[in-house]
Amino acid sequence: MVWIAARLELVAWTDRRAHPECMARSSSSSMHDHQTKITAVTRRDIFDYLGGGGGTWWGRLDEIAFLDGLYDLDALPSRDTRHPTARGDITQHRMNNCDWENDWIFEDSRFQLLEGPDEVLLAFLTRVVHPEVQPDVTGPPGRSMS
Repeated sequence: MVWIAARLELVAWTDRRAHPECMARSSSSSMHDHQTKITAVTRRDIFDYLGGGGGTWWGRLDEIAFLDGLYDLDALPSRDTRHPTARGDITQHRMNNCDWENDWIFEDSRFQLLEGPDEVLLAFLTRVVHPEVQPDVTGPPGRSMS
């Protein structure tokens, strides 16, 4: 029951479509002015939890569709010289080659989950539990409540 209540709070927050103001759609100075209160240890614990449940952070969507709801993947740079943008990187390494681990997103600095503003991580987590992504409301992503 606590899980459902927390999920509903997060979904309500997401439905305000906060990501244009707080997500990494640009490198505006306002992104760097936010104080980080969620510690690195807590962030790692969250990533370990999301990665250890047998489910996926992108739920029933594919990774591109999930991330498109939060980031402008065509504006983020590529780390692979064969592709101009993050969208190309993800497509190549997750869909074509399958040579990135499922938890690649947590360490990729372009997405600011490990060391970025709290709002970025909170928006990501809100999307993780959104009914569009995780339709099962009986428990955390990839986990049974029994």
